[in-house]
This record gives sequence, structure tokens and C-alpha cells, in this order.
Amino acid sequence: MKSAEQGGRHARKTLAEGQETVKLRPGARRANEKTLTGRPPAPMVEESGSRVGGFVSDESFFPGGLRRREIRTMAMELEHVVMEVGDIERSLEFYTKVLGLTGVRVADFRVGKAPFVSVRINRKTVIDLFPRPLWGNPRRPRNPNHFCLTVDERGAATLRRRMRKAGVDIIRRNPRSFGAQGWGRSIYFRDPDGAMVEVRYYAAAAKPARGRAR
Repeated sequence: MKSAEQGGRHARKTLAEGQETVKLRPGARRANEKTLTGRPPAPMVEESGSRVGGFVSDESFFPGGLRRREIRTMAMELEHVVMEVGDIERSLEFYTKVLGLTGVRVADFRVGKAPFVSVRINRKTVIDLFPRPLWGNPRRPRNPNHFCLTVDERGAATLRRRMRKAGVDIIRRNPRSFGAQGWGRSIYFRDPDGAMVEVRYYAAAAKPARGRAR
């Protein structure tokens, strides 16, 4: 009874402070209270045994009340990345001619029927290119630290030739870079707005691996 009263007081205090709350179960209360009060969350041990940031214990809840086993049943893929760009035509030239991606809704954008254009990576994934009126901060673009595209070894050679022709410099090379498919070889360069782009290829025998991608 005492623990329930303490939990009630904590919930009221959290709401008063305007913090985000999630419904807690008794077995997860202690680890989650630290997250809700702004202190670093405890690590979580997945059923596979790997450690990731988040909640702890087999009673853990995710925001919205989803449990780990429910998360595992959700087939998730990257749908799009949004880049804030200063010049749509300049960015289209870079992403289509240098990276070889396909423009989407370009004609509609040029006649004012679409607010932005996209470039297609594959059937399910695009990069949206936002012009200045759509930026979160009109004074300065807010873009990811970097994003990574994958190609095969032949595609990597083609990309390097295109980059040389376009005068795009390779900023860094990493012959052993870890990611979603294991260890690969990467090059890094910047797009016309200064966003870092990584392109990586994996050996044919590469297997999915655990760990932190770079």
C-alpha cells in the first residue's frame, strides 16, 4: 500500500512539472522513475542479451504502453529522410547526377503544385528536399549528423568517378566501418548544403551483426 501511495504522489508531481509520463507497472517503477525525472535511464537487457538505452527488467514498458515483444512484431523500415536545402535545383543536380538517385515530383514542384521534391533511393525509401519556407528555423538548416547509403563494390567505383567529375571531395575514408549489415568500407563527403553523406559497400559474404553503427 505504501508503494502505491508513493507512486501516486510521484505521478501527481510529474504532471505538475509538465513532464512526459508513461503508465508504469510495479516491476518497472524504479528504473522508469529515473527516466521521468530527467536522470539517465537504466540500460535495458534485451531477450537476445544485448544492452541498449532505455528501460530495464522484463516488465519494462515503452512510451505508449508497448512491450518489447510487441516491438519485435512490428516490421519497420526507413521510409524517408528530410534534408533542408538552400537551393533545390543545386541539390537535385547533386543527388541525381552524382549519387544517381531519381527525382520525384520535380515537375510539380517547379510549377508550384508540390511544396518540396524528393529523390528516390529505392522503391520504399526517399530523401525529401525541403526548400527554405519549410525549414524549422529559416535562418539555418537543421540536418542529421550524417546519413548512410549502401552500394555494391561496382557502384562504389562508379560513384567515385562521378564525384571526381563533379569536383566533390572525399573527406574521409574508413576501410572498416560497422553498420547494420556488419563491417564494410565507407567514404564520406558533403552535399551542397554541407550535410555529411556516407556511402558504404559490404563484401558479398557480409552478415547482419550486433553492435553500434558508425
